[in-house]
Parts: sequence; structure tokens; C-alpha cells
Amino acid sequence: MGINCKKIAIAGIAAIVALTVMEFFAHSVVLKNIYMRPEFFGLWNSEEAFKSRQWAMFLAYVVTGVFFAKIYAYGYEPSRSPLGQGLRYGLMVGALFAGSCLIQYMVYPVPLSLALAWIVVTFIETAVLGVIVAHLYKP
Repeated sequence: MGINCKKIAIAGIAAIVALTVMEFFAHSVVLKNIYMRPEFFGLWNSEEAFKSRQWAMFLAYVVTGVFFAKIYAYGYEPSRSPLGQGLRYGLMVGALFAGSCLIQYMVYPVPLSLALAWIVVTFIETAVLGVIVAHLYKP
């Protein structure tokens, strides 16, 4: 049984949409009060710079969603349940991405609590993405 490109595309689009929504909620709602603390003024881009570079964020969501689905398809196991397979995959990807959160903690003057929040958000998002992609990708 080969890779089903149409199902990868559908799963990838769903991952892009889900990631965009989850990232907005995590950073613009849940973590917003932390980001707005006076000690972080000057650390983040200005509103104008953020708006002018927003294309890069959306491109990152597209790349992440597409490759998240494509890599999942290469490891797809027809004998396993979508829920377990998706969670396992999502948590493994979350562990991979969590490393970059620790690097950001070392590079930027942010408290460990914020870096840990980023890690928690990462694991939640990748677990949810794993379940979504696993339920949509069945060759």
C-alpha cells in the first residue's frame, strides 16, 4: 500500500488550519498577559513589524502542517488505531520541538516559566495535530 497524496493534502490542510487556530489561542489569549509584561518590552517585534512579517508565520504554519502530515504518512501502520498512532506521533514531534523551546530560553531573556509554558503548548498542539492527521490519513 503506497502513500496517498490526496489524503496527505487533506490532512496537511487540516493541520495548517488547526495549528493556526491553536497558535492564535495559545499566544494571543493564554500567554498574552505574560508577553505584555514591561520586562519584555523591546524583546518582541513592534506591532508594525509583526504585521509586516506575518507572512513568515503563515508560511511556517503551511510548512509545518504539510510536512507533519507527510512524515506521518511515511510511518503509518495500518494495524494500529488512529488515536494511539496519532498521539504517539504527535508526542514524539512535540519532544523534538520542545528542544527549540529550551534553546529559546537560553537565547532570550525570558523566565523559565515562559519556556515551560511554550513546551506545554508545543506538546498539546502536536498531540492534537497527531490525532487530527491520524484520523484523516488512511490510505
